[in-house]
Amino acid sequence: MISKVKPIYDFVERDRLIWENFNDLIIVAEPMEDFKIEYINEDSFKHKLGYTNKDLIGKSFLKFIYSDDLLKYKDLKNKFAFDDQVRDVRIIAKNGNYIWADFKIKPFRNNKNQ
Repeated sequence: MISKVKPIYDFVERDRLIWENFNDLIIVAEPMEDFKIEYINEDSFKHKLGYTNKDLIGKSFLKFIYSDDLLKYKDLKNKFAFDDQVRDVRIIAKNGNYIWADFKIKPFRNNKNQ
C-alpha cells in the first residue's frame, strides 16, 4: 500500500490564513471582465462594510465606489492603465453609508504572465 506523504505545511492554507487575518480590505478582481471580484477577505468586509462573499463575488467592484470618485478616476476603467497606484475613494457600505479608503491597485500575473 502506497501512502501519500502529507506536506509539512500547506502553503495554500497558509496564504488563505494570512489574507483572512489582514485588517485591510483586500479584493482580487479581473480587469478584463469589468473588474469582477474573485476574492475578498470576508471577515474584514463583514466587519467594516457589512458585505459577505455572496454579496460581492462575481460583481464589479466599480459598483461599490462612490460615483463622484469613480468620475475623478476615469482611468480605473482603462484595463491597461494600472501600475502601482494609491487613490482616496469612498466605498459604499451595505447599509448605504460611505467610508473613505486608500485604494491601492497592484497588478499581478500568474506564472504564465497572464
